[in-house]
Amino acid sequence: TATSMSVFFKNVSAQKYKYVIYDISNGLTNAPLVDETNEDTTPTDEAWNTLTFSTPPTLVAGKDYFLAAFGESGAGSLNIAYDTKLSSGYWETTTYPTVPDPISITGGPTSKIWSIYATYTASGGAASPPPSNIFILD
Repeated sequence: TATSMSVFFKNVSAQKYKYVIYDISNGLTNAPLVDETNEDTTPTDEAWNTLTFSTPPTLVAGKDYFLAAFGESGAGSLNIAYDTKLSSGYWETTTYPTVPDPISITGGPTSKIWSIYATYTASGGAASPPPSNIFILD
């Protein structure tokens, strides 16, 4: 069960934003929405920004997920920190605040490993630890 998502922003300015999880187990085309976090309006620059789910979604072992930050266009910038690696990250552009369901992810691969992760509770009951590095979503 996912309890929250966190993103490390760099050069961010104030705007409405939230995070989303898509199930990409069957590919990047027509990927169904798993859930979206609550919305926030005050992202903090150069820091992890954590948002929670109203109703925590269940994540299934063995499935592949696409984690994304989703922000209001024209109201500032929502830049996610990243590290570089050959052909590992994907992106998509869409219109806020309506979260597309399903989504077809057409941007990428890119040489960016975005700084984004989900915190979850495994079926055994223990919460996942925070990452020791900010290089997530490979």
